[in-house]
Amino acid sequence: MKLYGKDKKEMFLSVIGIVSALLISFSLIQYRERVLGNGNINLVMSREARLNALSEQASSYYYNENYDDAIKVYNDLHEKDNENPLWFAKIAEIYSVKGEIEKSEEYITKAKELKNMNENTLNYIIFTEYMNGKYAEALVDGEKALKKYPDNKKLREIMYVVYMNNNKVDKAYELIKSYPVDLNSSYDTATYARMLLLIGEKSKGYQMLKKAWDIDKDEYKIYDVLAQIAVYNQDSLLKDITELSEKNSSDDAYKVWLAKIYSKAKGTSDMAIKLLNEVKGDDVGEIEVKLIEAYALQNVGQNDKADIIIDNIISSNKEDFRVYHTASWYYLGKNDFEKALIYCKKSIKANPNYPDNYGFLMPAILDSIRDYEKNKTVKLNGADKFNKIDKADEFNKTGKPYLRTALMLEPYNYNIMLNIANHWYEEHDLYKALKYFTLAESVKPDDPEIKYSMASIHIQKRVQYLSDNADKKLVHEEEEKAIELLKECNKLSENDPVPKYHRTLGTLYMLQGKSKEAIEQIRLAYHADESDVLNLNNAGCYYITMGDNLERGYYNLLKAYEGLNDSLDQYVIDIITENYQKANKLVHEYYNGKDNEIIHIPDFQLFY
Repeated sequence: MKLYGKDKKEMFLSVIGIVSALLISFSLIQYRERVLGNGNINLVMSREARLNALSEQASSYYYNENYDDAIKVYNDLHEKDNENPLWFAKIAEIYSVKGEIEKSEEYITKAKELKNMNENTLNYIIFTEYMNGKYAEALVDGEKALKKYPDNKKLREIMYVVYMNNNKVDKAYELIKSYPVDLNSSYDTATYARMLLLIGEKSKGYQMLKKAWDIDKDEYKIYDVLAQIAVYNQDSLLKDITELSEKNSSDDAYKVWLAKIYSKAKGTSDMAIKLLNEVKGDDVGEIEVKLIEAYALQNVGQNDKADIIIDNIISSNKEDFRVYHTASWYYLGKNDFEKALIYCKKSIKANPNYPDNYGFLMPAILDSIRDYEKNKTVKLNGADKFNKIDKADEFNKTGKPYLRTALMLEPYNYNIMLNIANHWYEEHDLYKALKYFTLAESVKPDDPEIKYSMASIHIQKRVQYLSDNADKKLVHEEEEKAIELLKECNKLSENDPVPKYHRTLGTLYMLQGKSKEAIEQIRLAYHADESDVLNLNNAGCYYITMGDNLERGYYNLLKAYEGLNDSLDQYVIDIITENYQKANKLVHEYYNGKDNEIIHIPDFQLFY
């Protein structure tokens, strides 16, 4: 993923060559000194050293997005180790990331033809088939693998998403319920809790999360579970944890969990600090509570105190991937990209199997660096050091290999899928964005927000087709796909109606000329939130253009105009102001016009 400049690349290859030579020389010396013992063992060690060096080189090329170089090295590895299907599986993965699905499938077939297939390689193959959209193939290969390796946790995680994408929900849920969790491992127990919460097993999920906390109060995975759920379901999560805290008032765990959630936003960080003060001196761990405190202090403007805490944690916990990870986020928040990148790479080196480094942290760093290069409006800390990143050519990186690795590590993690979807959405690639929103929906089918995001993409595709003067059939197809998704959103949220679901559906019906259906959705949106200025705007537009009720339309646009405030986006303010002014002029013309005078109704702008 990192395209180095020529000089740096040559230096890197030279270092690799020196390291490889030293490894080989060392092995040969061992062979000469111990040949009387067992020469074959030493020869194998020398061969393994060479293979490991090449594998690391291929991996480096892959993450630097030098895909062709990575493929070449993996082919070299196959020539030297031609009975190992892993190298073809790795090549298949690279072609999949590149979007060359036919080439990817070609190398999957080559890998399957080799006999020495182990669990790890099978997981790569099944996961790549799944990512290629070959759900039926992944199902067949995965079920065969499950019979052979029923207790392989990674295989079970992959097969959960494969089953969900093949509409075999019961089998998917059973894989999680029978997950071979190690209840002596805090990490494993927290992972199990995450999966239980995913399938709606809230009571047992929180129970397992608490058990993980009792084993190790500094287990990072516990707090990852909370933070990731909070991204899209913070209100319900806060409600659940608050209830647990009230029922177990003497248990500090829930207070610390609440502090973690509150520390994520500036507006609630003071509450996090208050909760941490309540548990100060208690047995609540040594690292995580301090990291939460540092985040909260940073959010309330006490940067000096936060810096001291972070520096102390780093100096006291060297080689700890959790500390490196949090330090990287901390410095990214300060726009110190150099330190953020350094600590992220240190965290990956300390624990190459930690998914959040790949799925969230490194992509966020690379996105921030690209944003800086595009507009250079970000105020940097340590700008002189930033030149080192410039030379490393970090600006050109998309983060795709990191994101793929994150999903391989946690195939069921819909947050990673949504992060990838949003990445492509911001890059204006609606096709890829929709692909990952669809994957997330398959994993979490009862989440209306995911469906709403999918509907929004279909609406944008509709707009694109209109601007391109495409076939009207294509426009209609996108409208209908959006409408069906919005209906599902409304059904899932019928006990707690969401205004935007009804408003957006009403807008689509208006565009289709379906007056009855449109006003029904507009009214439902109004009942859900009477102060929603976007819906008031749409109601005004409806009554003027479709409802033959100028006064009522004007009244709704007036209420929308009066409801404008600084918290709204400027384009919202501009559109509502313009619509109100048009309606005001129209009313004036209507009441002051001559008999039989034709009054032209202007165009009004709707909100989705």
